[in-house]
Amino acid sequence: MDLTVRIQWQPFADLRAKLPPCAGIYFIGAPFRIGYPRGASRILAANVAGDLRADLRALFKHPERNNDLLAAVLADTAGPVVSLLALPTLSVPAVDAVGVAVLSQFVERNGVLPYANSSGGITSAGDSWDGALELVEPADSKLPRLDADAIATRYRLDWKEDALPPLGLAFTVRESDEATGDIEVSREDSGLAWRSVTFSRRSG
Repeated sequence: MDLTVRIQWQPFADLRAKLPPCAGIYFIGAPFRIGYPRGASRILAANVAGDLRADLRALFKHPERNNDLLAAVLADTAGPVVSLLALPTLSVPAVDAVGVAVLSQFVERNGVLPYANSSGGITSAGDSWDGALELVEPADSKLPRLDADAIATRYRLDWKEDALPPLGLAFTVRESDEATGDIEVSREDSGLAWRSVTFSRRSG
């Protein structure tokens, strides 16, 4: 089954009362286009939620508990926007796999994870969606484009680039010993050079 993940930005206030109580993926959009190392996107964060309603209400109710960049953008009067992909018929591992595929495609296009993804977030395998998923974003060409330096200046933050262990690792059971229950597992890296940018409050 192929899946098109189409970003459709909406103000969170318009969605608050009708958030679905199911697993899915949410995207937080910035009030500008983000100039990533290899491209531009309005996507500030992309994460899997076990319960979209509970997770997003908590995220917006207590913005100070998020990473510094996401907290700053959520407090911005221009306000971020949200796009949801509800996946009520999929198991949580299957939703995680879709999340890995989304992030894989984002990294391929832009060079790094979304800037407000705290630590990559998703670590399970996305093999079942390899080549079967397309992430489609609106052009948003009229919005200003800010790179990492400009974002840091706007929100009075410092930033640094971090290397991350590969995400979307594939785990394969090679052999199972019925007597002892021991399982030999091999690991194959996704092959992507995953990188992240961390924004933190400026000291002094």
